[in-house]
Amino acid sequence: MDFRNRYGSLTSITTTLVLFALLPLSGTESVPPEPDYGFVSSYGKGVDRVVHTGEEKGWTRVALTLRQIALDAYRNAEEPAEQWYFLYRWSRLFAKKEGDFINSWIDHMNRSRLGHINMTKEFVYGDGVLGDFLSPELKIILLKDHTFSREFFGIINPADNLLESFRILELLYREYPTHFKKYLQLAVALSIVYDVPPPPGWPHFQVPDYALPRRLPDVAAAFGYWKNLNEKRRSTHNLTLLTIEKLKFLVDTPASFQELRWASENVKEKAADFTQVYSSVAYRRDRIAQNRYVWSGPDYRLPTILKNGGICVDQAYFASQSGKAKGIPTLIFRGAGMTGHHAWFGYLKPSGQWEFDAGRFGDNRYVTGYAHDPQTWGDISDHDLAFLSEGFRHTHYYHQSVFHSSFAFEFLTLSDLKAARQAAEKALRYERRNQQAWEILVETTRRTSDDPKDVESVLRRAVRVFAKYPDLETYYLNRVNESLVARGELSRARLEKGHVVSKNKAERTDLSIQGAARILEESFRSDPLHVQLRQFRVILIQFSQSGGMDFFDRVVVPFVNQLAANGHRREARSMAELARQRLNPPADSMLSQALEKLIASLKS
Repeated sequence: MDFRNRYGSLTSITTTLVLFALLPLSGTESVPPEPDYGFVSSYGKGVDRVVHTGEEKGWTRVALTLRQIALDAYRNAEEPAEQWYFLYRWSRLFAKKEGDFINSWIDHMNRSRLGHINMTKEFVYGDGVLGDFLSPELKIILLKDHTFSREFFGIINPADNLLESFRILELLYREYPTHFKKYLQLAVALSIVYDVPPPPGWPHFQVPDYALPRRLPDVAAAFGYWKNLNEKRRSTHNLTLLTIEKLKFLVDTPASFQELRWASENVKEKAADFTQVYSSVAYRRDRIAQNRYVWSGPDYRLPTILKNGGICVDQAYFASQSGKAKGIPTLIFRGAGMTGHHAWFGYLKPSGQWEFDAGRFGDNRYVTGYAHDPQTWGDISDHDLAFLSEGFRHTHYYHQSVFHSSFAFEFLTLSDLKAARQAAEKALRYERRNQQAWEILVETTRRTSDDPKDVESVLRRAVRVFAKYPDLETYYLNRVNESLVARGELSRARLEKGHVVSKNKAERTDLSIQGAARILEESFRSDPLHVQLRQFRVILIQFSQSGGMDFFDRVVVPFVNQLAANGHRREARSMAELARQRLNPPADSMLSQALEKLIASLKS
């Protein structure tokens, strides 16, 4: 269930009018500042002056001037430093050339393997800048509220195609001039979700395209649907009070507005316990018995699912889309348990707390879940899911932490390493879970010390802070290991890597399995066949009681298929049969069926 780029790389092309867009100018550093623009206030009319000056003089010079003002204000501990900083961030964004932005965006998408077949393969850009996509009137709206700016720059991601996002914002501003400002967060959520089409297999694989085309609705109509729902007071949540972070899990739907209106009127379960919607779809045990995991009906409309019943993934889809229809942000989770795959959903309760276990019954509570981040269409990380649930990113202390880490980053880009380190440490005193501050601290240490042990010390501090978040803990531990290997501490690195696998085996089997998969990948690259087989046998014994379907998906299948691809089909079949023996799944389970299918594929 990996939607990463299996379809080749993205490319960009210029229009015939663009000749200088390919020049190496990457930002504003090569242009000298002009400090005489008379910027004396970061509020009210002062913002109007910034916008008018940017439109008249160009955003490049304005950005450098505002950065200097912001840095001076920060050094002097002046209260408007944050407001000046956000005016600088907007100006820098507006000054970005279309070609520079698109090429850096494409590079990120390719490196992150987030491209997919539903995306266009070529991107046409002009010779303008990002600011050209927004009217001066809209720019003023965006810049005047520094609390909104804090939220905006806290949510945007390198995977956002801001050219398209800005087009969407301008469109919604023109289409809904009387409601745009009131629903600004909703507009931004739409702009960062609808900027890139969803991937194949979204929101899940187990329905064919003819029954559920993978398309988002018209963006202006989508804004209108949720705006009207809220204006008529039929939305469970007041959508004007939700953050962009929550609203992006509301607007990601392939369902038609006809279906959404039907669900809004006909799904009667109480919002306080929306979990019941999941089981309102009758469970089709006959489909499981007949190994029919893919929907075979002519359509996948919500009324059809409720009428015909379905399996867990259909129940999760129905519940999640019904929630969105009623103004409830939702997620669909999928995961691999001991004997098969399972799907459930999460939703935002009226209290503002997230419920992530709706439909996660019985043994399935031990299944680790994966959900799409509609902003990137990749999997949402474990720690982001935990952060979303904990809500600490909306506290005063976190805002202060980000304030200081933002200036730490600016000092780092200017090579003022002492100031960068001081600002990063100050950020961590406000909120230790600010990962940007840790990265800046690592980088400043790397640049100022010749001893890799100093960097390892910072990384180990991060390990202790993120002990509650196994994916981040593992990430920083792996970086410690990489440093140990680089300076020849191979035995110690191997020992620590084994400790990570053992620790996660008890607390997070999925991460332990991921570590085991990496060990086998390394064995394939460097070891002879007999060592690879021995390594697999050892790992198989370790996970025979706890691995289940996830272990089969991540370890058994890749290892066996790689053996076969390398010309070792006899050994591949032998290892598959050994996996069946060790995992010993129930005869009628999904895992048993998958093992039999894998073994059968190796007989020819």
